[in-house]
Amino acid sequence: MATLLELNTIEMNSTADPGEPPDAAIVAARELRAKVRSAILKRAGVLMATAIPTPEATRGPALEALAWAQRALENPEGPTASVFRLALARSPGAATPAAILAANDQAVEDGITPILALLAKGLHPGQR
Repeated sequence: MATLLELNTIEMNSTADPGEPPDAAIVAARELRAKVRSAILKRAGVLMATAIPTPEATRGPALEALAWAQRALENPEGPTASVFRLALARSPGAATPAAILAANDQAVEDGITPILALLAKGLHPGQR
C-alpha cells in the first residue's frame, strides 16, 4: 500500500528532471504522467468527434463537454496536472508505488475515466 509520502514522491517526480544518469523512479513517474496526458487527449478527441444533440434539453451538457475538450486540446497540461493528482489520490488502497508506476494504458484510462467524465460535464470547479 502506497503511503501518502510515496504518493507525494510520485507526483513530485512526475515533473522532475530525470538527471544524468536518469533516475528510474523519476522516469517511471514521468511516463505515468505522459500516459495520463495521452488519455486526456484521447478522451478530448472522442468528445470533439461526438455529434451535438439537437434536443435543447440535452444540448447544454454536450456543449460543456465540447468546450472542455477544446480547452484540453489547446492546453493539455492544464487538466493533466489535476487529473494526475486526482488519479493518485484515488489509487487503490492496496496499490504499491511500484504497481501504480507500472500501470498499463488500460489501467490508466480506467482510473481516470470517472474523473474525465466529471470534468467534461463541467462538474468539477478546478477545470473552469
